[in-house]
Amino acid sequence: MIRLVVIDLDGTLLNEEKRIPGRNIQAMKRALGRGIHLSISTGRSYVSGREFVENLEIAVPTAYQNGALILDNSKNPPEIMRKILLDNKTAIRIVNSAKHSGLTFTVFKDSFELPDMFMEDVPESPYVDYYSKNAPRIRLVDDVIPHLRNTGVVEISLEGEEHIIRKTLQELGLDDNVITVVKNNEIENHAFYELLGPGVGKEHALRFLADHLRISLEEVAFIGDNFNDIEAMQVARLSVAMNNAPDEIKAVAQMVTSSSNDDSGVAEAIDLIMGVD
Repeated sequence: MIRLVVIDLDGTLLNEEKRIPGRNIQAMKRALGRGIHLSISTGRSYVSGREFVENLEIAVPTAYQNGALILDNSKNPPEIMRKILLDNKTAIRIVNSAKHSGLTFTVFKDSFELPDMFMEDVPESPYVDYYSKNAPRIRLVDDVIPHLRNTGVVEISLEGEEHIIRKTLQELGLDDNVITVVKNNEIENHAFYELLGPGVGKEHALRFLADHLRISLEEVAFIGDNFNDIEAMQVARLSVAMNNAPDEIKAVAQMVTSSSNDDSGVAEAIDLIMGVD
């Protein structure tokens, strides 16, 4: 029996207007009524994702920035349960390598204060809408390195042609004890990668939530739609992909909804999950 359902935000729970369809909310209430725990696991930062968690009145811990930050929502304000940073020396190496390779990079400096995204320029790229929507969060500076914190940063994202990103990461030669590399998205020939501290990822967040709730992974379901959801789908007992997910994600999931995120696909996913013994 599934006792915990963890849901991604963008492309999953949220429609393309970045709102939660009413049918999704109704389905979540039905699940809660059957005693199923619900949580959110998102690549978004806390300042970007907290409004959805607050509006849903999620009671159990939630994971932000691919699990780099996990907060206890039973406390007011929410209390930090897990926070993992990318160390300063590694961050400097990544920034310098990204500059040398001509990649677009963004330093996510903080989880709780705005502006939290530091950039040296905003490019014309397939991700122009992403940068436009996050403009209030972006601070443009001549050089990001003086703005790095000695204690470390939450994340550095790399955007550009995927083969260049992969080559840059290979040349850096950083292992899992130092960094977590998460492929978030791809548009055309451009990809968006997130570089975080060690032991980060939605699969780690899933294990953390299950342990906290004293629930076996055999009792956990995950609903997602993109590349940063793959490992969590592989860890959970039951995984459901949105109809709008890329084929690579659908191939990993055990179930695929017939509805997209615009058509309340999460409502369908929850009903599928509740029908599984």
